[in-house]
Amino acid sequence: IIEVIISDLAKHALREKSRKLSLAVYSYSFSFKYYISTNKNTYMSIIDAFDGGQEKQNKSHIRNLIRIGMADGHFEQEETQKIYRIARHLGVTQEEVDQLIADPNQIGFIAPSNIEERLERFVNLLRVILADGMVTDEERRLLRRLGVGLDIDLAKIDAMAEKGIAMIKAGEDVDDIILALRKF
Repeated sequence: IIEVIISDLAKHALREKSRKLSLAVYSYSFSFKYYISTNKNTYMSIIDAFDGGQEKQNKSHIRNLIRIGMADGHFEQEETQKIYRIARHLGVTQEEVDQLIADPNQIGFIAPSNIEERLERFVNLLRVILADGMVTDEERRLLRRLGVGLDIDLAKIDAMAEKGIAMIKAGEDVDDIILALRKF
């Protein structure tokens, strides 16, 4: 598949009379083929990376929810239940959540590429923070770090958190909260 894409790019570059681009695409093609052929046992294929990407991204999000739930030093039942609900919505099983609770460091932080998903994950972090009815300084600090990881401007995170928290407490719909947070 990758070879076909690269070949098509090269043909398009030739049609457009862009010799420089054409040579760069062919050069990249040969380098890529060599890299894959010499490292196929060490690295997963590009297709494997795309197939498992969303699942890993979802597990990464659950890991972040667990970390924010544990940030205040204790993991309340309300926080656990909220995480299980969010995980179920994302297609992550209770067993997988339990494994992540036992070892949250088994997967790294993987942020979604689109703004809607990043804001939805930010709202989920707020929902877990609020699950036990308290917002601690430790949770706020971790929220800032995770917010930056979600590519949210650090200067806006506290204001967005306050707005999101107020809307969650008021029973607002997640889509409405995301829409409000987009304005920041």
